[in-house]
Amino acid sequence: LKAGSMFELRAQRPLSTRPHAISGAMSAGADLDAWLLGAIKSEGQLMRFPAPSVPGGEVCLRLFQGDPAQLPGSDSGGVLWEAAEVLARWLCERGRSELLPPGAAALELGCGCGLVALALAALGAEVVATDGQPRVVYGVAAANVAANRGALRALVHLRVLRWGDEADDAMLREMVIGPLVASAGPSLVVGADLLYDPEGRAGLAVLFRRLAVLRVLDEFKVILAWQVRHRAAEDAFFSGLTDVFESREVHAEAVLDLFSDSGASPVIIVEMTLRSSAKS
Repeated sequence: LKAGSMFELRAQRPLSTRPHAISGAMSAGADLDAWLLGAIKSEGQLMRFPAPSVPGGEVCLRLFQGDPAQLPGSDSGGVLWEAAEVLARWLCERGRSELLPPGAAALELGCGCGLVALALAALGAEVVATDGQPRVVYGVAAANVAANRGALRALVHLRVLRWGDEADDAMLREMVIGPLVASAGPSLVVGADLLYDPEGRAGLAVLFRRLAVLRVLDEFKVILAWQVRHRAAEDAFFSGLTDVFESREVHAEAVLDLFSDSGASPVIIVEMTLRSSAKS
């Protein structure tokens, strides 16, 4: 990238990582299938994010990733992608009070290994973390919730949710709002790297419209982070929702990208807020 670019190239810095047996996560009480020991990498990464709003000024999480070969139907859902790390850090820097009103919760779509949901829960936000692959949800994500239980200041509920499913509104409401214990409903929807294919973008747009209608609170927003791959198609996704949401880019930074000719590509974070006309 050229000097003076709007993006700061962030290399894949070495994480403070040391061996940490997955059996340690299991002892925290996760109810997981026997295949899990072989499906999750046996070493976790210790991830630290500045978080001025929490005691100690830092969120510290132990993150396990899945072995794609052992997760049929999902060759990427159980691993950590750059956009999720960028989004988790950005959320931690802001804190719960800036992200959600009192009494509200968050919903994560495509949670994968669960880093973003864990970061929100460490900030004190109750979260419903969802993914379309049951073995990702109840395997990798569940292991990470169990391993980080001591660092979480609010509950993380795990659910399987496929965007393209034709679930009726009552079922969707029960899946998204039903698990919540201390919150009235989700006012924040988050997701990382959800815009990678046309089918996914179409299903996601429909789901956002439905969630906006089913919302419990008037204050409702979506925060998405993704590593740019098809910018025209990604811009078109937001343009197609302008009747319901106002969208603005709130963060951009370049990260290493082995699939890019330049060796780097930007991760963008966009905040979508509900238009006044859509609240009636």
